Amino acid sequence: MQEPGCLQFEIFQSALDPDRLTLLELWEDDAALAEHAKMNATRAPLPPGLIAGRGSREDYVHAPRG
Repeated sequence: MQEPGCLQFEIFQSALDPDRLTLLELWEDDAALAEHAKMNATRAPLPPGLIAGRGSREDYVHAPRG
């Protein structure tokens, strides 16, 4: 949550598969998420063995009720 535009960042561990983690991120807008993606592209890769396979990404858009 130290990056501009990051409103929420949480990590969840699967109850069925403890080796599986899910990240939940909430961004202020598409521009903040795009800037985050650019910053991630410049970071060093994760150490070998930390990622088993390639995780899938799911994007959701939340529309407030009203």
